[in-house]
Amino acid sequence: MTGALPEELRKLAETRAAQLLRAAEDPDFPQKRDRIVRLIGDRIEAILAPAGFTRKGNLWKRRGWWFNLSIELQRSRLGHDAWVNLAATPRLAIGTGRRPVAQRLGWFYPSGYPATEPGRMTYQVLIENPAELDEPMQVLREKALPWLLAMGRPFPGSGPKS
Repeated sequence: MTGALPEELRKLAETRAAQLLRAAEDPDFPQKRDRIVRLIGDRIEAILAPAGFTRKGNLWKRRGWWFNLSIELQRSRLGHDAWVNLAATPRLAIGTGRRPVAQRLGWFYPSGYPATEPGRMTYQVLIENPAELDEPMQVLREKALPWLLAMGRPFPGSGPKS
């Protein structure tokens, strides 16, 4: 059967379509979405502030030894989803046009994770069940943040001498 979706993906697509339909039919969705975005930002802040990141809007930054570190909460242009992006920009390359080392939070999920796009946070899902935010925040805290912080550490033997 060419062109047919596997059963699991078909169910995920139907679920997503139903979520988007519920959002479209809810006149209070924009306010609920903004509340969820604030909740996501507050949860990210609770993880990153103790690690020395400073927040400006939906962007958190920290200066590392070799890399400047940043984490961004990216809102979809269609207004239904959000992603967490992580980047380490070489400090010596700032202004030279060199690109940062960057990953989306979904990259840190285990392979074979049952979702069409791991790490995507759909507002309607979080409106209906805010506990769904626990998993991406756990991935951020336990896998993504340690990876990013390792990018900001000095290489062995390269730090200041006492």
